[in-house]
Amino acid sequence: MDEPKLEREALREGMAWRMSLSLRLQHVFFMICVFVLALTGLALFFADSDISRWLIELQGGFENRGLIHRIAAIGLMVSVAVHILYSLFSAHGSREFRRRFLGREDFRRFADSVRYSIGRRKQPPAGGKYAFGQKVHYWLSGFFAVTMIVSGLMLWDPTTTISFVPQWVVPVLLALHGYEGLLLVIVAVIWHLYDVHLSPRNFPMSSVWLSGKMPLDKAKEHHRLEYERLTGEQGEGDE
Repeated sequence: MDEPKLEREALREGMAWRMSLSLRLQHVFFMICVFVLALTGLALFFADSDISRWLIELQGGFENRGLIHRIAAIGLMVSVAVHILYSLFSAHGSREFRRRFLGREDFRRFADSVRYSIGRRKQPPAGGKYAFGQKVHYWLSGFFAVTMIVSGLMLWDPTTTISFVPQWVVPVLLALHGYEGLLLVIVAVIWHLYDVHLSPRNFPMSSVWLSGKMPLDKAKEHHRLEYERLTGEQGEGDE
């Protein structure tokens, strides 16, 4: 993939290039899996509520709910495995993966964002391609996805699980798996949907997940360092 060429083509359209087609497809597939897992898993976790009983009935009963949940779980495992392989062995994937690491500058910018929010700073700090919140969201989503996969695999066949761990581990895993799912929904669905699509700056939707591009004015406002790298425009400093 010729990333510089894609960036130049986007600039001619007045856009900043942000996501490759591969990453967009991975993103959509991951979100679909999480959404289906949430509908099928949380319906069982809160089975005493009326809305959960309605959801289970809508899914064709307990047996069908379990089947749909397992299919989505396999999809999540495939999604995570593909993303890890892409991040390790693809030139573009490994470059984007490194850009998502949290460093000292990220925490400094976060502190500066807080200072700006309370009026102790004249302008928001300049951000790179990924803001502090986006990096935190990425790593939390990955952590909860991996731990859910591990606990889910152990619960898939509890008889085998208790052959190598104490029996009391299974109910603990059940509770852990449910709360992990709830946290993943909060991070990957609710937080992500609001921050990327429903917040006032993006409402009603960001088109990055469809086109891979962002208008230059928004890039300049929210990702100033990346905007300056793409355009060669000299910033006013980060005071």
